[in-house]
Amino acid sequence: MQRSPTCVQLSRSTVPNPDQFGKNASRATLLVGALIHLSVFTLALILPADLSALLDLQETSSLLIILSGSSLLFAGLFLHCAFVHKKPVAWACLLGKGVQSTSLLVAIFAGDLPASTLSLIVLLDFVWLLPLGWIVFHHHRSFPKLAGLAPTLCALCHIPGLIALLVMLSGGSEMEPNVVTRAQYISHHSVSWSCGWIIWMISAQTLLGFYAWWGSRLKNQRLALIGVLVAGIGMISDLTGESIYTGSLPGAARLLANNPENPSLQENFESIQNLATNLTAIWANGFYTLGGMILTLATSNLTRFLRVVTWMIWGAGIVMSFSAVVGWVPGIVLGSAILFPLLIPWCWWMGIKLK
Repeated sequence: MQRSPTCVQLSRSTVPNPDQFGKNASRATLLVGALIHLSVFTLALILPADLSALLDLQETSSLLIILSGSSLLFAGLFLHCAFVHKKPVAWACLLGKGVQSTSLLVAIFAGDLPASTLSLIVLLDFVWLLPLGWIVFHHHRSFPKLAGLAPTLCALCHIPGLIALLVMLSGGSEMEPNVVTRAQYISHHSVSWSCGWIIWMISAQTLLGFYAWWGSRLKNQRLALIGVLVAGIGMISDLTGESIYTGSLPGAARLLANNPENPSLQENFESIQNLATNLTAIWANGFYTLGGMILTLATSNLTRFLRVVTWMIWGAGIVMSFSAVVGWVPGIVLGSAILFPLLIPWCWWMGIKLK
């Protein structure tokens, strides 16, 4: 019996299409990237003093002029990539971002720019490697095999992240109630502190890559795309907060460690750390959790035990975000103690199940 075109269309809509899913996800992500670049261009043009104060720059800094022009240029290139998906334009974006971030990093290490500029590198350059890389490499014959490593890579990257959280970062976190002691720890261990957060930056990228791999295997592609995009917002918040931890906070910690009785320095240190904590523990973790919940609802072939473990992870994420909102440090510790030890084997397990 011949099937009607409507039946054929409905049948195809329930079959996962990783290539189409990747195209839609990269398109939506690059549209967000274009919006962010246009926002930075607008701030640099209309409110240069406010942007300079945010980045700890001189008001007349030539960086603002360069930043304004490059942001407008990349906004246009991102829009082109989002709708046309041409490799040459994506390559141009990748190379341009590489040159821009390398130049800024050299200027930071040379002392010509403050360390707070690292936040700018993360927000404007590092965040967009995944969608641009997908456009460039997704047709390569080895790409499916590499994409299949996403769950394992996510699990492996979170192991050193968990170790860093316990060994390298806890002394400067809110788990230490004394503000001056936190500042002294960060000041005396600035290298290990920054390295610990760089590990978490890499882990954030691998987590979003795992979400995208997960979503590409689901029948409900629209719901899966929403889940991945929500998690993408979480990654932007996460990387921005972590760049503040590595860029702005060590400088404030050094000032406070040298002048522990100065109340204004204590207030400055706490305000910077609170901003980074809000971006990571509240917004990033909240969006990661919400995106994961959406993907879980769209996944119909999980075993009962795996589904229970999955919802335990999201429950721990909710506890962690809510505790950060109300400033309850024991709740943040409890949520982290449940979430991260479960997340590592769960990623590997999901990779086996969804293959």
